[in-house]
Parts: sequence; structure tokens; C-alpha cells
Amino acid sequence: MKPQPEHVVCTDVFKIFKVADLEVVALRGLDLTLYQSEVLALVGASGSGKSTPLNILAGYDSPSAGQVTIAGRDLINMKSSEIEKFHR
Repeated sequence: MKPQPEHVVCTDVFKIFKVADLEVVALRGLDLTLYQSEVLALVGASGSGKSTPLNILAGYDSPSAGQVTIAGRDLINMKSSEIEKFHR
């Protein structure tokens, strides 16, 4: 059986939000590999940070640190015009 290509790869992803004088760490060192046709469910209480990785993977937000690739494309270094095409 032929191995499936990695479709989504997050390496050591951090997301830090600044609220007034506080820093809130929403993601700390996320490492994630998903293969094509694989399904992942994020579950947790309201306000626990489920939307943070989804917004990063969709290109609506960027991580504070780390690397995110989708289908071999580096999401963090995409230009805004490339992100628009990615959303389509």
C-alpha cells in the first residue's frame, strides 16, 4: 500500500494573545500531522482554544511562532494574494 502524503503539518506552533499587560498562551508547541482523507475532531469547553488552531490552519490568523504547511505550502510566508487564492 502506497503511503499517503502529509497534507497538514504544524511544527512547534505557538499562539500568544496580548490582553492589556498580560500575555495569554493559547497554543504551546503544537505538533500535528494530518494525512489526506484523515479526520480530526477538536473538542473542549467553551473558551478552551479550539478555534485558535482552526483560524491558523484556515489562514485567518498567524501563529506567534512555529511552522504550518498545507499541501506542501508554507502558510506563514504566503502573501495576502496567495492567502486569498488559498481561501477559495
